[in-house]
Amino acid sequence: MKTGVIIQARMSSQRFPGKVLAMVNGKPLLQYLLERLTHCSSIDQIVVATSDDKSDDPIAVFCHEYGALCFRGPLKNVAKRFYMVLEKYNLDAFVRVCSDSPMLDQKLIDQGVKLFNGEYDLVTNTLPRSYPVGQSVEVIRTSTFEKVYEKMSRPDHFEHVTKYYYEHSDEFRIKNFSNDKDLSSYRLVVDTPEDLKRIEKIISSVTRPHTEYSLDDFIKLYPSAKKSIMLNAGVIGMGIGEKHALAYQNHCNTNLKTVCDFDHDKLKELNIKFPNVCMETKYQSILENDDIDIVSIASYDNFHLFQILQALESGKHVMSEKPLCLNRGEMLQIHKTQKQNPDAKLSSNLVLRTNSRFEKLKKDIAEGKFGEVYYLEGDYLWGRKNKLFGWRADMDYYSIILGAAIHMIDLVMWLLGSRPLSVQAIGNDIPNKNTNLKFNSFAVVILKFENGVIAKLTGNGGCVHPHFHDLKIFGTKQTATSNLNEAYYLHSGEINSEQVPIAEPYPEKEAREKVIHSFVDSILDPLVKPLVSQQDVYDVMSVCFAAEEAMNTGKSIIIEYLN
Repeated sequence: MKTGVIIQARMSSQRFPGKVLAMVNGKPLLQYLLERLTHCSSIDQIVVATSDDKSDDPIAVFCHEYGALCFRGPLKNVAKRFYMVLEKYNLDAFVRVCSDSPMLDQKLIDQGVKLFNGEYDLVTNTLPRSYPVGQSVEVIRTSTFEKVYEKMSRPDHFEHVTKYYYEHSDEFRIKNFSNDKDLSSYRLVVDTPEDLKRIEKIISSVTRPHTEYSLDDFIKLYPSAKKSIMLNAGVIGMGIGEKHALAYQNHCNTNLKTVCDFDHDKLKELNIKFPNVCMETKYQSILENDDIDIVSIASYDNFHLFQILQALESGKHVMSEKPLCLNRGEMLQIHKTQKQNPDAKLSSNLVLRTNSRFEKLKKDIAEGKFGEVYYLEGDYLWGRKNKLFGWRADMDYYSIILGAAIHMIDLVMWLLGSRPLSVQAIGNDIPNKNTNLKFNSFAVVILKFENGVIAKLTGNGGCVHPHFHDLKIFGTKQTATSNLNEAYYLHSGEINSEQVPIAEPYPEKEAREKVIHSFVDSILDPLVKPLVSQQDVYDVMSVCFAAEEAMNTGKSIIIEYLN
């Protein structure tokens, strides 16, 4: 039986163009993979299958110079490219390998081929995945693949060669082999610039030829490589942005490189707090700096849109203060730009999720301790009325929903793990009459969820009250109250029923760095979920824009979400 390895390779990766020939220690990634594959004992031939598109000429040139077999076929129809390789080289079986896996353990291929032994249509180690990303092996029977190719009809089948097998697994003899330990959270692949940095660190750590290193050896090097990757951060707007700067400074994988504010006096003060950080007055100095990997947008609300767009277009990861933007049209622009730059990640500093009291309540809801939750009340009590009369009053339109109530809306959605279906809202400007703020400083938002749960939330900008996030949760088994003076559970409706204290503290401002820290961690390791995902950001903004519409029209609005 003649068995070959087919390496699919192209330069036009959407997430990381040119990655296949990215240089590490003087060698392109593809060369590392080829060097490892030559040590397979079960393989008769190795073929690099690239496209005949001009963009892939560099791959063909490299293969010629290196002495590797190179076959060129259709760019988008990868399955046809494989089919043509099989015809030309008369292979009985083949191992599909991606060119972005430079550290692939050759012993896994030998293990897969031995298990295959002509008895299966497909042998894989990804069903389910227990090996790291970048250690995937698929051994495929040629005669079966030729029949499968004739059945393929969808573009995604032609692009993802084995997808048809997994979608119709009952039609094939498929065998999976697993690792003793689940290592699926590790990444030994190059999909992003951060992945490349990690691989560079690992390769730089080897003390003998890399082909002598097994998967277990690389896993031992992985933690130190991950810790040594540094992301350069910049912050625009040093009001609340100072908290962002401190969060980056306190993360072991970020280097606070530049901060920006138009206030020269403030920068002089900040230069004392951040002596090794570049101080700038023009935000372009951050957005146009190729050395900046992640940028926090903490400027005035009406500056967010164009700064976020420019950051995303530059391939930078974005942590935005709320609100992300000022209207749905702007959100659609951001969404479109992000889809065009899929490697640039987005989050927002929705900090109430970090509080241990709210974490406890979320856990109680999930564990059913409330019974069925049917109603929640939340009040964003601003308590800093003077802040309304500065730059916010100078905006063409200022929204108390986007500026305050958004925190309570996000909190309730996070607590319930659910998105509301519709919203009603009403507001007034009584607290700011005869001032320079001409917009509502108070709003009530009523959310209705699919299971009938109702939430009444306020953004109270003009209140005579200390700054606080007041919350009540009503369930069929218990009620929880968290206000300025106390936090407790009630398990009975009797007048003298015991108030059981909620021990978890509030506000825990020191914990709020977790939003930014989890965002950084998710950039370094895509399998890590950020505390506030980009979908979370789009969801809460969609609710807020629907609430604005409800307040301005007096109607109940069905919420339209972005995915």
